[in-house]
Amino acid sequence: MILPSHRNCVQAKLSAEELQLLSNFLSIDHTSLQSELGEHWWPNRGLGPIPPTDPVIYRLYEVRQF
Repeated sequence: MILPSHRNCVQAKLSAEELQLLSNFLSIDHTSLQSELGEHWWPNRGLGPIPPTDPVIYRLYEVRQF
């Protein structure tokens, strides 16, 4: 079974129909999936603050600057 759109791969919110398809595909109870990924959920896009505060991520950020 393939979900109806590719937008799910780019951290988009799922519609009610897509949540139902996903719960069927993964054999997960729809109500528990709805409580985790329902209307209140918003995808986290991005790395966070710039410059990053995590030392490892900050070093990668520094390397990218050159």
